This record gives sequence, structure tokens and C-alpha cells, in this order.
Amino acid sequence: MSEVQNNLGEKFKETITEAMKTGDFHALNTLVTDTVNDALREADFQANLSREATEKKVWNSQRSWQDKRREEVKTEAEIQAERQQREKQQEERRRQNEEWHRQRREREKQWEEQRKAQAEQNRARNQAQPVTPRKATAAEMTSLVKMEKKGNVSGTLCTVFGGIGLGFSGLGLLVQLLLAAFQAASLSAAILPGVLSLVFLEMISYGNGQRRRLKRAEKYLELCGTKMYGEINEMARYTGKSVRYVRRDLRKMLKAGMFPDGHLDDKETCFMLNNVIYRQYLETEKAYLEQKKISEQEKEQNTAGTDTQDTDQSRREQELHSMVAEGMEYIRHLRDLNDRIEGEAISEKLYRLENLLKEIFDRVQEHPEQMHRMHKLMDYYLPTMLKLVEQYAEFDEISSPGEDILDAKKEIEKTLDMINQAFVTLLNNLFRDAAFDASADAQVLQTMLAREGLTESDFVREKSV
Repeated sequence: MSEVQNNLGEKFKETITEAMKTGDFHALNTLVTDTVNDALREADFQANLSREATEKKVWNSQRSWQDKRREEVKTEAEIQAERQQREKQQEERRRQNEEWHRQRREREKQWEEQRKAQAEQNRARNQAQPVTPRKATAAEMTSLVKMEKKGNVSGTLCTVFGGIGLGFSGLGLLVQLLLAAFQAASLSAAILPGVLSLVFLEMISYGNGQRRRLKRAEKYLELCGTKMYGEINEMARYTGKSVRYVRRDLRKMLKAGMFPDGHLDDKETCFMLNNVIYRQYLETEKAYLEQKKISEQEKEQNTAGTDTQDTDQSRREQELHSMVAEGMEYIRHLRDLNDRIEGEAISEKLYRLENLLKEIFDRVQEHPEQMHRMHKLMDYYLPTMLKLVEQYAEFDEISSPGEDILDAKKEIEKTLDMINQAFVTLLNNLFRDAAFDASADAQVLQTMLAREGLTESDFVREKSV
């Protein structure tokens, strides 16, 4: 079942993406229609099973001593005939179920072929010149990283002018020292060229330091390679520096803006070159923390022992609260989009959709045991519905829409009708189980009253006797 849901989710994502690119919502409408029809058949199938279970429960409760006595006097032929009849009914239901699954597989296969053909047509129409994809080399991958060569120009200038200045100041210092040696001048005259020599020497040192830092930055970039990230320990090992030195060096480079999109992780053990890798790191870290939190909660539940039932109840309540909150957010967003759309026909559909969603989530809040019926609604129908309405709102703001836009809006309206029908069916199914349970309880109570001789017919029979 999980694999089927994953495949269905992938189909929805691919179809929505294709529809948004091309403006052709026919394939999406077909997918929603088939999915809704399958959901309706599956709901009817499950309802029949529930009804049979309820009838079996009522039948078992109504077996009074008269029924048992009648069974005792049945002939073997009657018992065999009833058994054959039940087996025949079960075989017929099994055959219908297999036929339904076979038809569903055929529809999925046809839809897949249609989607591939449509995708080929769209590619042929949108691509004037075919492009042969090729794998990027490491140099091309690293060239995509934003790297500012901070200090390249200033380092070169400091080195050049520092060298020139050091030559002149050094020569002046040497001349003054020679004159002082022959007592032609005092040593104080050598102070100025000596100070200038130190300044120019510092300029040369600064320029060389800038150039060496730039080479280290390029080395770090090379070590990250196509992965777009690198471990600090590995960088230190390949550069011959200490981990502390590399970490401090990278912090200075980031502060200087040499890697505008670069990041260090929280523990400063990994260097990432761009925002995409950093976001993936944050998502992975978040998932790890959530998984760690869940593991700790499960560990606490296992050690708690007697509190397991309360914990399960709390988890279900949390899941229910999260589901209802997400549903209310969909309703709020739907209402905002409805305010943007001017057409009365589409607004009426959206108002109906909003009211259905409110009734559905109110029903689930009253009966949390029905949450299992909401997964397909939350995972597929609501996101698809919201994307379609957002696209419709964008189309509706176009002052002079073309034929393609008008056709796309009609397809979206048809799809919303199908989604509304699916929500009506879901709402009916949520109430149908409660109706079955109420009928079963009522019939069981009637049977118990009749068994105890407390019904009106029993009083009439006693009076006649």
C-alpha cells in the first residue's frame, strides 16, 4: 500500500510540473478523475466489507434459542446448500475485486503511456534544437562556485611596490651607513631610510601573505571538488596544516568575503561552498535531530512500560492536532485565493470546497478514529487543489487571455468539480461507519429485549394465552 501511495505521489508531482510548464491540464484532469473513481470504488468496497461485518455482528447477536433450535432440525442438505451459497458469494466478491484491480492496472498503464507521449510532444515543441546532456567535469563544477579573489590585486601591488621601495630605501640606508663609517655623516641620517626599509619589507610580507592565502583558498576549493563540501580534517591532512589553523584560516576567508556563499557547520568540522549544500546540511541536521528526538521518545516509552497507552493517545492527539491545523491553513489559503478570483462560477466551487473541508475536519475532530481515511486527502488532493487554484488565480489576472489560457481554466474548473465530488464521498464515508455502528447497536438492543420478553409483541402473546 505504501508503494502504491509513493507511485501515486510521484505521478501527481510529475503531472503538476508538466501542466505548469505547458499550460495543458488535460493529463492532470484525467489523473484526478481516475484517482477519484478508484477512491470511490475502494470506499464502496470497504463499506461493503464493513456492512457485512455489521450484519454478521447483528446476526450473531440475534441467535436466540428459537434460532438455535431451528438450526438443530435443519437437514444436512440444507446446511450444505447454505454453505455452498456463502462460498459462491465469497468467490463472486473475490472475482469482482480482482477484476477491479486488473482494470486499475490497465488504466495506470494507459495513463503512463499517454503521459510519456505528451511529454515527448512537449519536448519536441519547446526545444528548437536538441541538447545532448553531458556530465560536468570537476573543473566546471568548481568554476560554478562563487569565489572572490580578495587580496589578489592588493597583494601583487604591495609586493611590487614594496620590492621597488625596499631597493631604493636599502640603497639609501647603505649609503648613509658608509658615510657614517667614514665620519662624513652622522648615524641619525640613516634612521629615515632604515624606517622606510622596514615599511617596504612589511609591504612585501603582506603581499606574499595575501598571495599565499589565495593559493590556499584555491587548494580548499580543489579539495572540495564536485561534492561542493569538504571535511576540515581532510583539508588539514592534504595541506599539511593543523586542524586549528585550517579552521581559523577558513573563518578569515569567509569574513573577508572570499567565499560569498560559503558556510561552516555549527561544530566547524565541515566547509560548504554554496547555499544549496548548506540547506541540504540544515535539512539533514534537522531530520537527524528529529529522528534523535523520536528515538529518545521511543526509548522513554519503552522504559515507561505502564505509560505506553497514554503515550499512544498523546501521539494520536498530536497527529490529529497537526492534521487539523494543516487543514485549516489550506482553508485559509483557499479563502485568500478565492478573494483574488472574480468569476462567480469558480468562486461558487471554491466556497463549496471550503465548506466541505470544514465539515470533514470537524468530523475528524469528533471521531479521531477516522484519521486513516485522511491520508490521501492530505498528501495528494489538497496540495493538488491548492496548486491548481493558485494557477487559476494567476490566469485570472491576465487582462487579455489567449485560447490556451481559457482552455486551461476550463480544465481546472472540471478538476475542481471532481475534487468536490471526492470530498463529498469522503464526508459520506465518515458518517456511514457511524450509521452502521448505530444500526448494529440498535438491532442488538432489540434482540436482547426480545430475548428477555420485554417487547410489545411478547406482551400481546402472553395476553392472548
